[in-house]
Amino acid sequence: MLLAFPLAHRDGPRTVSLDLGHFLANVAGLAKWTAGPVEWAGPIAEMVRRAVGDGGRLDELLKGQAPRSDIDRAQLEATSDWGWSADLTDFQIDNLQRLSGMEHGSNFSVPGAGKTRVTLAAFATMKADGTVKRMLVVAPKSAHGSWVDEAAQVFSSSPSIGIVDSDRLQSADILLVNYERLPALRNTIADYLMAAPTLLVLDEAHRMKRGPEGAYGSALLSLGPLARKRMILSGTPAPNGPEDLQSLLEFVWPGRGARLVASAQRQPGLLKPAFVRTTKSDLGLPKVIPTISHVTLPPLHRAIYDALLGQFSTLPESERVDELGK
Repeated sequence: MLLAFPLAHRDGPRTVSLDLGHFLANVAGLAKWTAGPVEWAGPIAEMVRRAVGDGGRLDELLKGQAPRSDIDRAQLEATSDWGWSADLTDFQIDNLQRLSGMEHGSNFSVPGAGKTRVTLAAFATMKADGTVKRMLVVAPKSAHGSWVDEAAQVFSSSPSIGIVDSDRLQSADILLVNYERLPALRNTIADYLMAAPTLLVLDEAHRMKRGPEGAYGSALLSLGPLARKRMILSGTPAPNGPEDLQSLLEFVWPGRGARLVASAQRQPGLLKPAFVRTTKSDLGLPKVIPTISHVTLPPLHRAIYDALLGQFSTLPESERVDELGK
């Protein structure tokens, strides 16, 4: 039986442990179990059912057969629990429609393309049709303000928003938590994800690229399967090459991500249907024309600048002090 799960560790005569992603990737191996009926504990049965279904939907997605939503601003205004009052560009509508048609999504658009706005729109559609009840966003502390401000701008009546600043998760439509809190809150977040259908979003998802070898990746790979929907956002998903995508896509598609990246290295273009990306050229920005302005530095700034260049003053210290005080 253990041959179906080669990465499993035997803990005792009748017990083994293995990574959740590895289990979901090889769950079909349980068909060889002959010692009696397979009994599932707690929410594991639902998790396995969804994982098997996700595998089929991923295959359809990679073949370009995934459905595309026809959602637009008018429908957002009419169906969202909080209304919608913001503009959406053509490329944002396109990304929203594609992401809404995916079971789980990846947005690799460049900074400034509106990944936060598109995610809020996607959440609003999922909330309106009952797919999810709330959204948990894992984001750097520096990005929390952007999520709060953007939500206030795009919705006619703002959803409740909470920021995790303790060991407890408050009740809110949108809950924000930073990456540094993940390891200590792993069990608390697991209970939160199982308590109600949740959209789990990773902002700057590349922070978990170390996967199980890193504290953030280890926590998120175990939490991902518990979320009803998963979405990752990153403007720089693979700065060092395709291998950077393995953990990110393993989070989005538990049990399939790592193998998917390996296949993509042999089949260029395989991954393209599995993510949306707005490029710099899509933004229609004007050409950058650099200009150089020469300014005279005040004495103190000049002294610091010269020191940084290794050009220390030869004046006596007392005269240097007087010079800097001018």
